[in-house]
Amino acid sequence: MTVPPQNSSDLVVVINGNKLDLIDRRSLDCLQFYLPERFLQVDISELEHSGLIEWLAAELADIGLDLASDSIRSRCSTFRVTTGQDYYRVTWEITERCNFRCVHCYLDKKRCSGLDMEKRLRVLDKLEGLGCVALQLTGGEALADPHFESTYRAAWKKGMLISVMTNGQRLSHWLGLFRDMPPHLIRISLYGASASSFAAMTGAPRSAFKDVLDGLEGAQALGIRLRVAIIVGKLNEHEATAMEAMMLQMGVEYHVYSHFSPTLGGNHRPTIHSSGEKRKPIVFGGEKGCSGGKRALHVHVNGKIGPCKLLPHVSINLLSEDVGNLKRISCHSGTRPATPFCATCESSKQCMTCAPVLSLYKKSGSIPERICRRLVSNSG
Repeated sequence: MTVPPQNSSDLVVVINGNKLDLIDRRSLDCLQFYLPERFLQVDISELEHSGLIEWLAAELADIGLDLASDSIRSRCSTFRVTTGQDYYRVTWEITERCNFRCVHCYLDKKRCSGLDMEKRLRVLDKLEGLGCVALQLTGGEALADPHFESTYRAAWKKGMLISVMTNGQRLSHWLGLFRDMPPHLIRISLYGASASSFAAMTGAPRSAFKDVLDGLEGAQALGIRLRVAIIVGKLNEHEATAMEAMMLQMGVEYHVYSHFSPTLGGNHRPTIHSSGEKRKPIVFGGEKGCSGGKRALHVHVNGKIGPCKLLPHVSINLLSEDVGNLKRISCHSGTRPATPFCATCESSKQCMTCAPVLSLYKKSGSIPERICRRLVSNSG
């Protein structure tokens, strides 16, 4: 890969085997093209002068996108990946440990502090080989992880577009690092518009509410792109409108989440805190549905890798197994709709139910009404 992309670049061109991916840095939407034979043996140092960009501009014009070659050059960072793998988005759960005790957490136990640094460097090498361009670091609480800085620096130096998912309580502590090595995005969860509601949802000290807002303001002052997840449950739903107003006033992008799933072990405890608020359909890469196992992967805290954080049993050991096995597990029945009716259902584009989530609800013994009744009745 080349040096890390500049923060101002909004396009990424990825040469991946015999394919070219054009990725929007903000949305991570991707257009894929097959490369003509003449570009396959071109060294990365010669790509800019090989006619590749002009060819790409012509391909875009053919599908109705008017993007001149000079514009592509000025707006993109170019990578070279030679493995032929297609997994350009990866989420990595670097630790289970967390400084909050949220009432809705889907983790049954938070015992594992993650891999040691030597193994983490090996994971990053493997992800680079799989074609990873966009890497999201999460937990637990990623910013409370003792190896966070070393992990972040190593990924950044590989040229990956790094997103950090955090509860925000320790964000101010890391602003120096993020100033020097800007992330692609920081995703922050917000649990209240007041210290009391925040504490009720998170089990954290009331002072943590101010810590999060200070971190938000500090990151915004540095020009770091932010996205806030407003978490709405029964304990704070009376402040849902106030939380949205806070983000609108700050000019920060946000999404509202109000339905909680059972824990990975099938405990229904988090679901009793779900709010009655409705949320919009989730859009992945410009398409309704999930890209898990297709273009996206999840690395579990123990170094196993699979299509989804909700499917820890559908995975391989990234450090010891052949990554070619990923193609096999991406076709596992647990990653697909639970019945054949889903493909033809008129509501499929707006459906919020996926097979792993349905499996968790069935394990918990309590399936909410918002889950597709036809899916429930035909999944056994």
